[in-house]
Amino acid sequence: MPMPRLVAALIGAAILAPATVLACSGAGAKTHVGTLTGTDPGNGTISIIDAESRQPMTFSAPPDIIESLSGAKGVVRIDYEGSGDALTAIDVQR
Repeated sequence: MPMPRLVAALIGAAILAPATVLACSGAGAKTHVGTLTGTDPGNGTISIIDAESRQPMTFSAPPDIIESLSGAKGVVRIDYEGSGDALTAIDVQR
């Protein structure tokens, strides 16, 4: 890769990375942003890798939310209720 392209790519990554890392705290209370890693209709859950902590998170969710994410990929924003390990998704936006 020619040097100017490499420099441009590194600058672009540096500019975009802080926006992703701050996504959860900037999204507001009771909201997580992350990469969707799967849905489990049988258990009524959806899973993400949290953008801020980079840790996996699982939310229980009603069937309509799980169904709306069937086959989806990429970043989602999850509004939830609860605390600790008992998190319930109440709205998901792609």
